[in-house]
Amino acid sequence: MSVVNFLLSNAPIAVIVLLAVLYLQNQMNRIHLSLLAKMDKDHSQLQKAVSELSERVARLEGVGST
Repeated sequence: MSVVNFLLSNAPIAVIVLLAVLYLQNQMNRIHLSLLAKMDKDHSQLQKAVSELSERVARLEGVGST
């Protein structure tokens, strides 16, 4: 019962700590999502660049074989 009594006597502090933890978790999730979005954008740009380079290499190989 001492744990229950402790929590009840410190309820305002417990609520503040809980809200702070939830806030920090929300901020971490937002940062994580923004990083994922940036990584996805960078990945798309890299895929496009690799595709363009592959096309150029194919053209150069075609020119070199003739």
